[in-house]
Amino acid sequence: MLETLGTLNLKIARLEHRLAILKQQERMSNAYPTRKAELVREYLQLQTELGRLTEDRQRLVH
Repeated sequence: MLETLGTLNLKIARLEHRLAILKQQERMSNAYPTRKAELVREYLQLQTELGRLTEDRQRLVH
């Protein structure tokens, strides 16, 4: 599926926003190790997805 630069930028912005929220939730979940682990796992998965989308955007621009 071919994505436009605008679509990629929107997806990247949404992921960055979600990552910021997860980081904040992670800081507040110190008393709940199981929940903190879930948040860290989701954060790492989203970082991987963000990296992939950023690479896709770079390929589209150049």
